[in-house]
Formats: sequence, structure tokens, C-alpha cells
Amino acid sequence: MDREAAKQMYNQVLQQIQAGDPMAAYSVFEQLPFMDQIGLYMTPGVGDAIAAVEAKVYNERAKENF
Repeated sequence: MDREAAKQMYNQVLQQIQAGDPMAAYSVFEQLPFMDQIGLYMTPGVGDAIAAVEAKVYNERAKENF
């Protein structure tokens, strides 16, 4: 993925969180390169919103596997 595409996705994550749709933000977040994901995790507020959605997503995925 080139830097411009990653930057656009990064901004899309921020916009989705600001719009109150953290699940849509997480869907985009999962497609970002790892280093960009780490940057978002470390952003105050944004990282918290992503972590909350991620906990729910992984909880649901774990239930499917058991």
C-alpha cells in the first residue's frame, strides 16, 4: 500500500470515529499497514475507541471458534 492510500485510510478512520461510527472505523483500521495501526492506537481517544471495538470483535470471533 502506498503512503497516500494509507494516509487517506488513516483520515477515514478519524472521520468515522468523529461521526460516531467506530465499527466502520475499525473496518478501515484493519486494512491499514501495521505501523499505521500502531500510530492510531497511540492517539488519545482514537486508540480507546479502536480498542473498545476490537474487544467486541475478538470476543465474537472467539465465540465462533468455541
